[in-house]
Amino acid sequence: MSGDTFTIARGAEKLYTGPFLKDGPYQEWCIRLQDEIKILYCRLCRMLTELSKNKKDMASSIMYAQNFLNADPFDESMYRELICIFLADGQYGLARKASNDCRKRMQELDCPLSPRTQNLMKKLPSS
Repeated sequence: MSGDTFTIARGAEKLYTGPFLKDGPYQEWCIRLQDEIKILYCRLCRMLTELSKNKKDMASSIMYAQNFLNADPFDESMYRELICIFLADGQYGLARKASNDCRKRMQELDCPLSPRTQNLMKKLPSS
């Protein structure tokens, strides 16, 4: 991705201010549109997370991963990504916190952690 494209993608991410018509009518078309916009936003955040990580811009990578999780707090794969970024950046306490947040969110869904997430959590330094 060229620098201009990356700049445009970052600008697009900043335009998202939350769910479309959050306080508006709860008609079916509105809810579908909210979901579609959130999905697009999360895809953009995932892409920016990866691109920032590849550029060794860990602060931006963390920010985009956290923005993703603010929009979709039940995405286990993004928690794994955030934990890995924190570990790579030497932020072990924040990696542990993200791990705990992930565990809590999956419990809210009454969903067990995937084997990949369990294995990653086993690698976390003990506190």
